[in-house]
Amino acid sequence: MTRRYGVYFRTHFWDDYVARMAARLQAVSSEPVVVVADETANAIAVDGYRKISCTADEFASWGLCVEPRDEALWYNGDYAYYKILREDTDVRYYVVVEYDAVMRKAADEVIDLVAASGIDFVAHDVRLAEPNWDWTDHHRSLYDPVVACLFPITVISSVAAAFLFARRLELSRAFRSGEVMNWPFCEAFVPSELARTRRFPGAKLADIGNADHVRFLQPFLETDIDETAEGDFLHPVLSGERYARSRIRLADGAILRTYFEPGSDLRRDLDRLDTAVVRTVLGEAFAAQADERSLARLADELGPDA
Repeated sequence: MTRRYGVYFRTHFWDDYVARMAARLQAVSSEPVVVVADETANAIAVDGYRKISCTADEFASWGLCVEPRDEALWYNGDYAYYKILREDTDVRYYVVVEYDAVMRKAADEVIDLVAASGIDFVAHDVRLAEPNWDWTDHHRSLYDPVVACLFPITVISSVAAAFLFARRLELSRAFRSGEVMNWPFCEAFVPSELARTRRFPGAKLADIGNADHVRFLQPFLETDIDETAEGDFLHPVLSGERYARSRIRLADGAILRTYFEPGSDLRRDLDRLDTAVVRTVLGEAFAAQADERSLARLADELGPDA
């Protein structure tokens, strides 16, 4: 008997924060959440959930390319689909949510919309890749046009997943032979391949719900999201030190120094965290920029590192 859908939670680690995020997903699913765990580095205990284990070595044994080796299952995020395809052969649609994303819309409702529309793939911000997108040039030799998306929350049919698996195997052989020079990144590979065939209709996450709070940077603090009325989908949702590190990601010295300005956005956001977390994260950032003056000021305001 075919099951209409399964709900899968992707992670490479487990702690109290990840357990809370998995519980949030379970709260909107009538199907039991299955943890798809990247166990390339080490085994993960998942607190009573069923687990589908993934490792780079296993995918390599299937004939799949595992480039880049140190981040293979992040770079090839679609590989989770293929492990689900082998493990859950009776499931028609996969709802796949990364550990730092929140889906508020009921999974039953999501699948109702997808199935009624005959859609095979849903992701955030599916679009023709901009010339200045980080991955556009990397993929020009494979795809014309290059199609991009964001992967924190996706829905895919098992039929589309099977097609993509076959294409990854073909490209793996071509990459090893030197016929393909650039190994494709999941957020370009999946939408570009599906768009090229025209056999698998796709949609944006915004077509099935409010996706205004899905983005690449600018994290949400986990403790805020229950008070945020809007948004069927949110990303990234982080807590503690992970939130702090994401909040200052890519920030230059001038932005970091706005922490010392009362009322600045950075000050407001970081002051809600534990002082020790802020001291550690900002201290590391200022040290990386050799900003001794800001390090001294930070120590004056927050005290020295323990």
